[in-house]
This record gives sequence, structure tokens and C-alpha cells, in this order.
Amino acid sequence: ESGRVVKVIFLDFDGVLNSSEFIWTADERGAGHIDPDRVRRVNRIIEATGAVIVVSSAWRILYPIETLTEFLVGKGFVGRIYDVTDTMSGTNEGGFRGGQITRWLKANPVTRYVVIDDSEDAGFGHDTNFVHAHEGIEDADVEVAICILGGTP
Repeated sequence: ESGRVVKVIFLDFDGVLNSSEFIWTADERGAGHIDPDRVRRVNRIIEATGAVIVVSSAWRILYPIETLTEFLVGKGFVGRIYDVTDTMSGTNEGGFRGGQITRWLKANPVTRYVVIDDSEDAGFGHDTNFVHAHEGIEDADVEVAICILGGTP
């Protein structure tokens, strides 16, 4: 591999790697707000497609990639965080998070990507690549994401 990014999962944390119910039962912040069951679902996407993670979550502002990786690995994560999107706002691509993802895609060669987020804003401009995880990523979301990335669920 020549350092070329082939398949990418743009991943939100809050609302994808947890749910309201999970947060209310968590007894710590940070890593405590990551549900191991949701991480297992993301692992299934990675295992089926070989995709890497680009963090689009606001957590990228609070924690460096190394800390985010530690949080995920502590919950059973088997993948790799490759990068984070930028934090610039006010884009002419439209959409706050969606615009940040668009800018990242313009700067990095990818063959396939999926955006997994609980916010509609992240899907702006990425309709056919957007998986709307309303209350944490579910099995059905995993299957859709794998198909978008060209894998077999």
C-alpha cells in the first residue's frame, strides 16, 4: 500500500458509539460514554471492508487521536484512527460537519466512504454515503455501511 486511503468511515462518537440510555447509566465521562456493543458494530464494518476511521466527532477537539484510540481500544476497538476532520466552520460547501467532511475528501484520495452520525448536518452533501444512526449504531446501520463501502454484510 502506498499510503493511499482507500475506504473511510467518518465517525461521530456521541449518538453513534452510545445512546441516551447508555449515557444515563454510564458512571464516568470520556471513555465511559462509549458503549462496547456499539464499538463491536463498528468493528464489524472494519472487518468486512478494511476501512479506516476518520473522526468527525466533536471529541476530536477535546482529545488527541492517541487518546481517542485509547478510549476505543479500551472498549474492544480493532481498527485504526487514520485522521480527524478539520474544525473550520462557515464553509461554502454547506453544512457544518458535512462541509468539513467534504473538505477532507477533496484533500485525500478515497475510493469509498461512509458517514455515520446521529446529526442530519453530517450528511449534508453526502446523501448516498450517509448512515443516520439515530440512537447509537444498530445492526441494520452496520449492514448499510458495509454495502456503501463495497463489502458483503
